[in-house]
Amino acid sequence: MTQFLAMLFQEMNLNEVRLVLHSKFPQYNLTGLTVTGAVDVITFAPLYTLIHMTIISIPLATLIQVLRRKIILLLIAKGIDLTTRSRNLHAQLLRTLTFQATVPLIYFLDVFFFFLTHIWSHPILEFLIIIPSLIVPILTPLSSLFYVTPYRKFVSNLFFMRPMMKTVSSQSIQIISLNDV
Repeated sequence: MTQFLAMLFQEMNLNEVRLVLHSKFPQYNLTGLTVTGAVDVITFAPLYTLIHMTIISIPLATLIQVLRRKIILLLIAKGIDLTTRSRNLHAQLLRTLTFQATVPLIYFLDVFFFFLTHIWSHPILEFLIIIPSLIVPILTPLSSLFYVTPYRKFVSNLFFMRPMMKTVSSQSIQIISLNDV
């Protein structure tokens, strides 16, 4: 939310951005296209975005990996006896959290390609700046669908058009008649 607000209230002169783009890339036809951005990356909004996408992601991903390891060691060391169902739920939760904590590290590719375009300018690199940002919001919910068994089963049944199987428990009751005794 802070990143959104910073970019929303950023003062950017779109004519200045257009002029800078035209001077740097005269071969591009920007007529009728929406052009936005920051001329100076050192201003608050773009700098905050770069810091948030790179520097903050490393400690958070590391912290989650450390906490994950400590949780596993704690469960093993204390010899906590969990039911199979609880153990599976814990394993699913840890896998999902680990994956979701690691996914934002993909933003490093954005920043890497961004800085690479300052060294070598090519249209493919310009497109590669945006692509990792588009992948992250797709991967995060997919991790829940992949790692959490009830979600995975529901989507699998829905995708493969299989009817939902329901478990029915049955009990047999033996009736003894007093007349038979």
